[in-house]
This record gives sequence, structure tokens and C-alpha cells, in this order.
Amino acid sequence: MRKALLLVFIALTIVLGFGAPLQALTPGEEYTIIIQKVTSTGTVEEYTRTTGTADVNGKLAFSLTSLPTHPGTNFIVFIIQDSTENVVRKGFVPAPPAGSTNLVGINSLSTVQTDAVLAAMELADLQRFSPAISEDVFQVLSLKIGLSGPI
Repeated sequence: MRKALLLVFIALTIVLGFGAPLQALTPGEEYTIIIQKVTSTGTVEEYTRTTGTADVNGKLAFSLTSLPTHPGTNFIVFIIQDSTENVVRKGFVPAPPAGSTNLVGINSLSTVQTDAVLAAMELADLQRFSPAISEDVFQVLSLKIGLSGPI
């Protein structure tokens, strides 16, 4: 059952992701880059923040003095916020080994994929610790419950 749910979730991510607009960021606007780490227990913690300004093509380049590394961190989440703190992009990459670097591309598709991965991790966490809640989440995600109750 979990595999079927995961496959449906991945399929929806792909379909919705390819329909997402691939727009550049606003040239000249300053953005906040939030780096989060996903620990080996599946928790997400903020690691650091920095800022950057989009170039004339709407691309944002930034460098960090350090990244969380593996072991200790399994994945890294990048969140890009505009000046009003609206999330405009997200990215999700494996944490590099200590002493290594990582390249990441963040766009509209990676935002949808990151949201799907984080939601799946949250769902897996719910299933591990509270089967009753996870069944409710499964029902909602599989559209078996409408606004007025079960179909």
C-alpha cells in the first residue's frame, strides 16, 4: 500500500512539475537563501541563511562558506524567498561528503519535487509514529474523504 501511495505521489509530482512555469527570478531583486539540513532521523533543521541578488537574466548565484555534510546530514534543502518572505523556489539535494562540494539547480520543477519529497518524509514519519494519523493522511491524499466525510 505504501508503494502504491508513493508511486501516485511521484506521478502527481511529475505531472504537476512539468506544468509549472519555468520563469526566471526578478532581475535586480534581492533574495534570501535558507539552507536546511535533513538529519539521519528525518528531521529538518535550519543550518544558515544568506542573501543574493538576481542578475539581469533573473539567475541567482551564491556561495556558502560551508554546507552540512554526510554523515550527520543526509540531504540539504535550499529555500529561496523574495523580499516579502514568500517562497519562490526550493531545491533538495544529497549532502556532500566532508571536504567535498555540491552543485544545485533550483527552479520551478525542483520546487514541486522538494515539496513532494518533504511531504513524503512527513508522511513516513507519521506512519512510523502514529498509524491512526497516517491513515487519515492517506485517505486525504488518495481522495477517499470529501469535505463532508467518506465517499
